[in-house]
Amino acid sequence: MAQKVLNDEKQPLTASEIWKIAVIKGYEKLVDSKGKTPWATLGALIYVDVRNNPSSVFVPIGARPKRFILKNQAESLGGKIPENTKTPQILTPTTIL
Repeated sequence: MAQKVLNDEKQPLTASEIWKIAVIKGYEKLVDSKGKTPWATLGALIYVDVRNNPSSVFVPIGARPKRFILKNQAESLGGKIPENTKTPQILTPTTIL
């Protein structure tokens, strides 16, 4: 699900931003998350994948908040993604209405 969102958005996003976009697009149904903070679980899963899987499709960027981008997108940018990448405002269902 995170890979699908990042592929659509083509920019670094935090786990929370990934989750918000997934909810807007209906992608959250692709995962079975029943907790109160699914974005935190998502962030932990992506981070562990990056840390433990050398062939992970994700690349972490910066810290606090840590953002993620797909490895193929980072490579297409020449691997040079600024640490202070500013993410544009995410539209939520309430801002869309």
